[in-house]
Amino acid sequence: MPSRIIAVDWSGNAKNRNQRKKIQLARVENGIPHPPESGRTRQEVCNYLIDEARKDHNLVVGLDFAFSFPSWFLKEKGIPEPVELWEKSQYEGERWMRTCPFWSRKKSKKPTHPLRKTEKQVKDSGKGQPESVFKLVGPKQVGRGSVRGMPHLFQLHDAGFAIWPFDKPQLPMAIEIYPKILQKSQVTKTNPSSRESYIEQHHGHLPDEWKQRSVQNDDAFDAAVSALVMWEYCDELIGLPEVLDPEYRLEGKIWHPKWDQYSD
Repeated sequence: MPSRIIAVDWSGNAKNRNQRKKIQLARVENGIPHPPESGRTRQEVCNYLIDEARKDHNLVVGLDFAFSFPSWFLKEKGIPEPVELWEKSQYEGERWMRTCPFWSRKKSKKPTHPLRKTEKQVKDSGKGQPESVFKLVGPKQVGRGSVRGMPHLFQLHDAGFAIWPFDKPQLPMAIEIYPKILQKSQVTKTNPSSRESYIEQHHGHLPDEWKQRSVQNDDAFDAAVSALVMWEYCDELIGLPEVLDPEYRLEGKIWHPKWDQYSD
């Protein structure tokens, strides 16, 4: 069983000062939740996770960005497996985002099949509306964060992390999370009073400092709630199956607890 859970609410911002403001990291250690914290760049978060795994490998990390692309994109680029994708993204990711099928305000043409299998399943479940990894515009866009996150998956993998579902599950392990489907009831994350009501309803027993820091903004809220749910379902995490489906092994899979544990 993992002794530690870390959830990271990610950012695709190009500037270090904005990354340090936006990226939030929340921990649960041996059942004890720690308030979310900021102040790190993407690379500093990656370095921190690697250092923590070296201290104690009983660690599961949840990262809030897409771990891969739809399989047709990998095939189009001649990339046979995700590890090669993550390596190539270190050098080619910025160029990819300047070309189709990525889209922004200036370039609004969308690809015919913008979603991965796992994103379609989340939409079909009614639990959320995940955006395409090719989307580079709007408050819910995940493209920049994902493309700029993939080089860090390569670093984590190289440091000994299993990246699920591409690798056989073992500790330390990194999984892809989508905070929306880890929330136990409806919440308007951009509304401070809605965040506070959610925390009081589901986690009102926790210390005031934790609650105050968890509702300070929607990024902190996502990290804090995700870490708690991951800990609550850590038995499921440690019991994750080896995934054999070839599409998931190319595209990745969003982790979630059993759907029937949640009500809208």
